[in-house]
Amino acid sequence: MHIKVWGMFKVGSTTIYNSLKESFPEFKVTKSHTEVKCLVYEDVDVVIVPFRRDTLKQWMSAYFMDIDRPEYPYSPFNRVLASFAHLSTDLRQEVIKVVDPWLLVKDFQSVEWKQFDWLNTNLTLEILKEEFQFDRLPRIIDHSDAPFEVIHGERKRDGKSLDFVFIPTEEITETNLQEMLRHYTDTKLRLLSSNIGSENWYGPKYQTFLKCMNHQ
Repeated sequence: MHIKVWGMFKVGSTTIYNSLKESFPEFKVTKSHTEVKCLVYEDVDVVIVPFRRDTLKQWMSAYFMDIDRPEYPYSPFNRVLASFAHLSTDLRQEVIKVVDPWLLVKDFQSVEWKQFDWLNTNLTLEILKEEFQFDRLPRIIDHSDAPFEVIHGERKRDGKSLDFVFIPTEEITETNLQEMLRHYTDTKLRLLSSNIGSENWYGPKYQTFLKCMNHQ
């Protein structure tokens, strides 16, 4: 069985991927970020789609994940810190550590976040619905008492059936992932939290940034 973890940036996809890879060596487990081509042409059976209901939190997390990388259009090194963009990655990180957090808040708010498909839940879902002929979009996107939802899709290219499992980031727990996969395996799953923003090099500045955002 081939399980693909397929999601936008900063939605918990790395945590799910590492947990499945470690817990289920009998399965082929792969991961990609909103690249539809891999779902169309690869021999995938189950697609796990984590997402955030709180898009603001997702955007803030993505902003800091790529904050020192000018190749991403929302990096401040394309705007307020453009004069430092020529520096090495290490030096750009040092700039972030000492810059005024309120400058970053203003810069973050100047970005048109909805234009980025890899950070836009609704756009991503519409692409999936069209390509895999969903009868409907998952109800769990807006609200649900259930921790996850399964939608059956049929690939246009060859008619292959795939299960799409949608799970909010907030519901990614060991218990919920185990329940989500019980139709495919009885093997015990161990949750491996990965790529946590507060644990990265920018963690302290990110926490200060969040406090500033909450006190506007």
